[in-house]
Order: sequence, then structure tokens, then C-alpha cells
Amino acid sequence: MSAGNRIPRAEAATKVAALLDLLRPAVIAGDIAGSFRREKPTIGDLEMVFIPSPIFHAHLDKLDAQGLITRGRAWGEKQRQFIYDGVKVDLYTANEDNFGYQFWLRTGSADANHRVMIFYKNKINPAPFQLEGGFAWYETKKLCVP
Repeated sequence: MSAGNRIPRAEAATKVAALLDLLRPAVIAGDIAGSFRREKPTIGDLEMVFIPSPIFHAHLDKLDAQGLITRGRAWGEKQRQFIYDGVKVDLYTANEDNFGYQFWLRTGSADANHRVMIFYKNKINPAPFQLEGGFAWYETKKLCVP
């Protein structure tokens, strides 16, 4: 899901550092997830999870207006996609209560996420939790996964 071909990890690391510098003024906390975090030798896209500051979305709008990023399909409150320096970025927002869950989910791997969903959707021995709205729930209790 990149804007082009996969790029070597070293090239991606340079782009990550520059992008984090652009985003830093508008985030409280966060990090790179996905294949970059899993230290794959090549990267097709960048996945990031942040706890946004109050100016976060306006900051991204400004970066788009300045041409530093190019807005993608998703441009909402919880997810924004954009192209930065030729690489597709999937940026997800979280809060203090669901950052850990979102970070795990966005780091993958796809196989690990698939296994959790099989467990979750098992009709014979259903999981004792729900996954809804970016949070994990046990009955009616929202589980904090910082």
C-alpha cells in the first residue's frame, strides 16, 4: 500500500525522522508501527499511532496546504492517510486508554491480527471480550491498554 515500490529500511529511516520532526509539535505521544517497527528490510508504507494534541488535525491540514504532505482517501478524526516524500503514511490517533491496543493492532503482523480475530469470532468458545470503537471491552467495561 505504498505510493510506489518498497524502499530499503535505511531510506525509510531517514524519511521517518524527517516526518516525525514535522509532526512533533502537534503530538503528545506516539511512535512508528507496522513493518518499520518490526524491522523489515524493506518498507512499503508507514503506519503511525499518535495521541494527538488539540492542534493535531489543524497541523496536518496546514502541512497539506503547504504541500509538505498530500492528502489521501482517509482524512478523518481517527485516521488520516497521506503521501510524504513518496511514501504512503497511515496515521491513526489514539488516547491514553487505547494507545497500547492501537499500537499493537497497527504493528501487526497481519497473521497475528488474523489469529486474534479468529479467537474473537469463535462461536463455539467465544472470546470474553469485545473489540469495538478502537477499544477492547469486557462485558460493559472499557479495558485500558496504555
